[in-house]
Amino acid sequence: MILQRNSALFIPIAILLLFFQSEPVEAQPVAGRILDGVNISEQSGKVEVSVNFNFPVRYIRHFPDAAGQELRIQLQPISVNADDLEVLSKRESFTLEKNNPANISEIIYEGDISSGLSLTFFFHGKANFSVRQGANYRSLQVTVIPPVSIVKKGSLVAINLESNLGGIDISNIPPLDTFERYQLYTTRYKLDGKSWHRLRLGFFSDSADANRVLAEVIKAYPKAWVTNTRQSEKRIAAEFAIPYSSLGRLFQSATSLSASSPESVSKEKSVGTSLTLERQQSLMGEAKGAMATANYRRAIQIYTKLVEAGDASVRQQAQEYLGLARDRNNQKAHAKAEYEKYLTLYPEGEGAERVKQRLAGILTANASPKALRAAKGTEGKSTWQTDVFGSFSQFYDRDETLSDTDDDSVNRSTLSTDIDLNARFRSKDYDIRATFVGGYENDFLDSDDNESRVSSLYIDALSHKYDLSTRVGRQTRSTGGIFGRFDGALVSWQFHDKVGVNLVGGFPVSSSRDTDIDSDRPLYGISFDLGTFAEHLDFTTFFVNQNVEGIVDRQAVGGEVRFFHRNYSFFSLIDYDISYDQLNTVLFSSNWNITDKTRLNVSADYRQSPFLTTSNALIGQTVTSIDALLQTYSEDEIRQLALDRTTTSRSYTLSLTQTLTDKLQISTDVYISKFDGTVSSGGVLGFDGTDYDYFYSLQFIGSSLIKEGDITILGLRYSDTNTADSYSFSLNTRYPLTSNLRLNPRFVIDYRSNKDNDGEKTRFRPLIRVEYRWKRRYHFELEGGGEWSNEQFSDLDEDRNGYFLRVGYRINF
Repeated sequence: MILQRNSALFIPIAILLLFFQSEPVEAQPVAGRILDGVNISEQSGKVEVSVNFNFPVRYIRHFPDAAGQELRIQLQPISVNADDLEVLSKRESFTLEKNNPANISEIIYEGDISSGLSLTFFFHGKANFSVRQGANYRSLQVTVIPPVSIVKKGSLVAINLESNLGGIDISNIPPLDTFERYQLYTTRYKLDGKSWHRLRLGFFSDSADANRVLAEVIKAYPKAWVTNTRQSEKRIAAEFAIPYSSLGRLFQSATSLSASSPESVSKEKSVGTSLTLERQQSLMGEAKGAMATANYRRAIQIYTKLVEAGDASVRQQAQEYLGLARDRNNQKAHAKAEYEKYLTLYPEGEGAERVKQRLAGILTANASPKALRAAKGTEGKSTWQTDVFGSFSQFYDRDETLSDTDDDSVNRSTLSTDIDLNARFRSKDYDIRATFVGGYENDFLDSDDNESRVSSLYIDALSHKYDLSTRVGRQTRSTGGIFGRFDGALVSWQFHDKVGVNLVGGFPVSSSRDTDIDSDRPLYGISFDLGTFAEHLDFTTFFVNQNVEGIVDRQAVGGEVRFFHRNYSFFSLIDYDISYDQLNTVLFSSNWNITDKTRLNVSADYRQSPFLTTSNALIGQTVTSIDALLQTYSEDEIRQLALDRTTTSRSYTLSLTQTLTDKLQISTDVYISKFDGTVSSGGVLGFDGTDYDYFYSLQFIGSSLIKEGDITILGLRYSDTNTADSYSFSLNTRYPLTSNLRLNPRFVIDYRSNKDNDGEKTRFRPLIRVEYRWKRRYHFELEGGGEWSNEQFSDLDEDRNGYFLRVGYRINF
């Protein structure tokens, strides 16, 4: 048992203004974890930001298109579990460290707004960016290009020519005349425990001067960028300056070696170049990012390709990094061979000196243990890096309805206390993480409804050396036939570059409010991850078995196909229950960048609803267990009841986005759905199916219309369903008063006309949210609004009014 139900996880802290209320559909910031994490890596003047989710997502659109102080990304979930829908309606914030290279102040996920799911990036200043779907459909990739900014007081301006992990090879620096007029130097930057080496040129009095010089060097360094630096960097530049007089000699030596060495020439002629230079540079950036995040297996794949198919200058660098990647992956014999190959091809230069040192380190490590002696005072010292971070929040919610025909009612009055706690321990060979996400809700209307929540409670351990990982505890998985939360263990082993195996076992969790382990429903499964093939294709195949109180609950096989390309990608899933001989889910989702300004998204979804399991037989019954049903029905009859309670749904989505200007974007969405009916059986009434329902929406999105960083979303919706025609108009704005204070006013007007009678309903809902951030760690939110509605139905003519307010805070640590 994880926690006894109704036990208090935390003693709620008293807060002021308890009369503040909130909208009932709002959820708390950390009540359930949506974002799994954010990884940032710096690559050749660009910063790659990977946002990872705990569920599959589909990128729909983003705005502004290329630059701004705020970036809003619209998402669509690829979900096959009902519990996901509860989590997705929440709101969540992720705060990054102040000096992160992407210059991001905060990332906010919102699932509680009328325009759909969104992820918003807030930058400290204006940034240039691009967005694309993550290759595994559980992440988004945002590329941030540091902008040319105004020089701040106490700052200087420099040009960042090159950034990499392996060091700067001076012999590759051409003796440009520009380098004689300014100071050329190297510096280092720490990111996630990795040391990035930078080649810079300085110093300039302002960004305009730097841009003029940038135009002179951009041909030699196409990924160079202008950056602000501190005055203190002058001391670094003096210490690590590169004399201009040395460049010509070193560069000539390197080029003549490449041109005259018979062995080198023959090697290059035999290999040839099959990749464009742009593609090679892109692969180098991807490989460096993989090195920065300790994904050495992927780095080895890329560097091997570049060694075999890159041009001469790229091959030399790739050959060195290939040895380094194998070295860090503890493949010492392979690393030794790659280092020796490098020295054969490129025996001179700074790169050769680095490789000789690394090779000597391997040879020393393989020598007699007597030669290895720890320095005095270092024995037993830990090389582990430890990080503890998370957030704590409390929010009070209350809403009230006033009616001219019924008594007034208080619908909600709760105080939710939530905590998100993470501890991470890293070394060269291991990465261990412990996570807890949970909370406690006090219901002031009925204390019997007080609830504890445990969304996540697990320990995750990864061995870089063996590509082996395991996660034990309450966790969420959305692949390999496991679609949702479960208590148990997951073991993954990447035993081949293109083949990984995953073993899973445990017990499903219907809701985070279930704080007991449901040992009556054991599950186990196996899945294989295959790829990447042809640079774009990945596959997953799986088998999963789940029992309930001694009989089969679910037994399925299936797979996933993922294709990712810069301009086109798709995700496909099939799940087939071999016990019921029924197709459970078929899903296809794709993104297509038709042009730089036009994007198309298409999806098709066929599934059993709810997900087909024997436990569905309990729907509508007075008993709560399969054992109790077995007192009345046979196992075959119970399985038929499960089929009777399960219907089939079909849905199709088409989304088109067109960027009109830098400040204006228009988009349209068409959504079509249909539900089959169910039959009456076992004392439970069935329901009729529906014909196709149609939903249409049109959005206009504007950015920086009044002030830099503001967002305005104007939405129009129309739905033609079997029961009613509905129209909706919404306006959602966000206005930054200061860098720490934001206003978010919005309103929605709805009108519904029933088809079977003369009934109709009109509703108007204005809202405003105020967000204030203090010293980065402390976040305060206040939200209020009202609702006015009139419903006419047969002899009923009712006016209903309501209001809500919400107040709370979150502390990041």
